Amino acid sequence: MTVSGKPLTDFLCGALSGAFGTLVSMPCDTLRTRLVGQGEPKVSRHQSVSYRLPFVHFGLRRLMLVFQIYKGLSHAVATMLRTEGILSFYKGLVPSLLQIMPQTGVQFASFRLFSQSYWALSGKGKQKKIKV
Repeated sequence: MTVSGKPLTDFLCGALSGAFGTLVSMPCDTLRTRLVGQGEPKVSRHQSVSYRLPFVHFGLRRLMLVFQIYKGLSHAVATMLRTEGILSFYKGLVPSLLQIMPQTGVQFASFRLFSQSYWALSGKGKQKKIKV
């Protein structure tokens, strides 16, 4: 049984496609996360928020309890752009990339490896060629 192919190339192509998909979908995911999690009191040191309660002291650090309330999708987009800038839509990008790139890389490489192995073992390798 001989299995031809370039698993490293397949892995890199899968990792890059996962990174591209994450870059494209990250703003929507950030908006969804903020809309789902709104209205709960959070402890934050971030100063550019819509609604604030008085300062609460925790030891030497001054932190605030923050209520971030968005009225809807367009209000959330406008508030995030106005107060935090365009990069606020990409918060959490690095951990997402560290998770998705190896996952999609392994998925692409293993799919090609196992499909070629299947065709080679079944004896139909000459009849069908898989082009990925």
